[in-house]
Amino acid sequence: MRSGEPVPTVLEGVAAAPGIAVGRARVLVPETLTIPERRLTPAEVPEEIARLQRAACSARERVQAIHHALAGVELADAIFRTQLLLLEDPQLLDGVARRIRDGGINAERALQDEGERMLAVFAAMPDPYLRERRSDLAVAVRELQMCLLGLESARIGPLTEPTVLIAVDLSPTEIAQLDRASVLAFATDAGGPASHAVILAHSLGLPAVVGLGRATALVHEGDLVLVDGGAGRLWVRPSPEVVRTHCQRAARERQRTNALLRLADLPAETRDGRPIVLRANLERADEVERLRDHGATGVGLFRTEFLYLNRDEPPGEEEQLQHYRAVLAGVKPQPATIRTVDLGGDKLLVAGQRRSEANPALGLRGVRLARGRSPLSTVQLRALLRASPAGRLRILLPLVTGVEEVVAARTHLADLRRELEAEGHRVADGIELGVVVETPAAVALIDRLAAETDFFSIGTNDLIQYTLAVDRDNEAVAYLYGAGHPAVLRVLRSAVEGARVADRPIGVCGEMAGDPLFTLVLIGLGVDELSMSAGSVARVKRILRATDWAEARSLLAELLALRTAAEIGDTLGREMRRRFPEEFESAAPVP
Repeated sequence: MRSGEPVPTVLEGVAAAPGIAVGRARVLVPETLTIPERRLTPAEVPEEIARLQRAACSARERVQAIHHALAGVELADAIFRTQLLLLEDPQLLDGVARRIRDGGINAERALQDEGERMLAVFAAMPDPYLRERRSDLAVAVRELQMCLLGLESARIGPLTEPTVLIAVDLSPTEIAQLDRASVLAFATDAGGPASHAVILAHSLGLPAVVGLGRATALVHEGDLVLVDGGAGRLWVRPSPEVVRTHCQRAARERQRTNALLRLADLPAETRDGRPIVLRANLERADEVERLRDHGATGVGLFRTEFLYLNRDEPPGEEEQLQHYRAVLAGVKPQPATIRTVDLGGDKLLVAGQRRSEANPALGLRGVRLARGRSPLSTVQLRALLRASPAGRLRILLPLVTGVEEVVAARTHLADLRRELEAEGHRVADGIELGVVVETPAAVALIDRLAAETDFFSIGTNDLIQYTLAVDRDNEAVAYLYGAGHPAVLRVLRSAVEGARVADRPIGVCGEMAGDPLFTLVLIGLGVDELSMSAGSVARVKRILRATDWAEARSLLAELLALRTAAEIGDTLGREMRRRFPEEFESAAPVP
């Protein structure tokens, strides 16, 4: 570097959306809302509640306009539909109105208090993905608050040149309103891997890095910056050499992406012919059409929780029936694995289903909700059985810790089948019943569970959490959470070996399944199936097709002999970079 040139700064964050972009920075100053507070007379309360209702209508109109503007953008529909549901949710609006009446306070203050209460409920959810959905509520509350205050929702002014946005955070509304002809990429201080900023960046094809912590403090307006979305890095005032190196890599990445698309129709098997079924995880029935484009074979996990959130009553049998039929018919003749609802305690946000729990992750959730043949479970199982003739149904039970839970579910299904057939409904034969292996208890009992189970699916997200006794969203201990921990590898090996001895197929449906870094580990373990987001299938398939099963087993044996997570991480990273230098190029040091 020549004397006098600025020293480049590199910030490490979360790889949000792949791609490389170089441009001048627009730094967005955080906008803090000032919430007024005033006391109301009894005569003023009706008009204040009416003002709240008018603001809710205005907020819905704003969100609907953005929703329509993004018609056809992948996954945007789900995000803005959820925001609309929240803005129509009686729980939110009635809660605010109740605070106005009971406390005699203005709508802005009441909304602030009720929003904080509901956000705390979301923050306590045991499922990391669902916990991230509190961002939906935060955005809806903010949009409603801005309507009450008479403020515009956008804070990004006109852009006169290609720009990289630097912000503390960006809401889905702000991202959706970006001028995609001028915005090259964005980088934020806040945000996690499942945030809506990440989801929309992927859908819009915008390179992005989140969770940088101090980008807004270090970047000045107009600075040259480089966003490396695949590596999770932000370069501030990069040297010409850094820019040239990254632009060359971006060109190679485009070539790799085109090559991956050509893998969609090729078999998912190792180089020496061992097949591994690659399926997709879904949250919505209308996502089914994407699967074939990416080369996924059926649905390995359909999360039904999203049918239950943000509503006054749980979904009825007929409503659920339509969703399940759509999924089954959409992937026929391939199977669709539908997990029974995995929300419980004060995390089930529907009327009559709340209760306070000191430790929700270990409380009333998963299969425990079905105890005593609860109406919640009965309605869902009836809908699933009625939908079964539309395709190949596999029912998956979450958070199983004992054989009796599976026996009870199988007996309940048999009784419901007789009941439905007596009512004149047709129920398909050959419905499979599976268990999510996500607790140490399920691993220890896998031979006993196999006697009542047709298949297993390892939920690595919770299994890692329960094995290591670590809440990965607790910043104080998140460093202990990791799929490469030696205890996790041993637990996974025990689960797979137990299923193999019992002659039951076993797959993986957690985040680990879609991470190319762990593809060889899972192949070496001998799993039969991997289920992941549709967009991850091609990358996993490429590694799978370039690997011999014997090589994967040899690597796994080497990793299992190591003592610490750090040793395993270093060895695995080094080996994957050696075998697949282009795939893991972004993980290597960049000059």
